[in-house]
Amino acid sequence: MLWGRPTWGVFWVWDARLTSTAMLLLLLLGYLAVRHLDADRSVRSKRAAIVGLLLVPNVIIVRESVNWWRTLHQTATISLGDTKLDGLMLFSLFTGFVSLLLVFIWLMIHRFRLAWLEEQVEDEGLDLAIAERRAEGAVS
Repeated sequence: MLWGRPTWGVFWVWDARLTSTAMLLLLLLGYLAVRHLDADRSVRSKRAAIVGLLLVPNVIIVRESVNWWRTLHQTATISLGDTKLDGLMLFSLFTGFVSLLLVFIWLMIHRFRLAWLEEQVEDEGLDLAIAERRAEGAVS
């Protein structure tokens, strides 16, 4: 949309790639909303996993939309057996891909570690609150 106006003359065109990507964004926001529901942790996790599985077909649609429907976007530049990129450009693309993949893995490891620590604090806090409540009952 940022360059849609200068390129196509309008901010939005109902192109297959644009529309499927917008739908994917809305589904991902829905996933995050389900992930932060006020419910039991196991129920919330199961519901979020189901929504996450429903996202998979849309990811495939976004990936293949330029090949299935010939609209504004060009066909895929990198295919399984064929690439239309020059050697240096292909090297730069894969260098960037590997770099971002390593950053993603690093961030994911730390995010899982943080989530585990939050669960430990939450469980410990619940156990502590129950013990304090029992101690109050024993005094009276």
